[in-house]
Amino acid sequence: MSNMITIFPDNTSMLLFITLLLFIGLFYVVGRMILLRKNLKLSSEKVVRKSNSLTPEDASFIQSCIHFRKSDD
Repeated sequence: MSNMITIFPDNTSMLLFITLLLFIGLFYVVGRMILLRKNLKLSSEKVVRKSNSLTPEDASFIQSCIHFRKSDD
């Protein structure tokens, strides 16, 4: 046992090393989640901007809303 190489001479340095690894992992995961959420928002905005044509269902819904508003006046 005396010829074993000790990386951590005491428990406090090992605890500090494990805590440091946990913080690095936590920052990595949080950063990835933020980037993923930002990327999803950007891609959804692009899809909305690309599809600027109305479907027949959309047009009939808008017409019914306009007709309904005119009948209220």
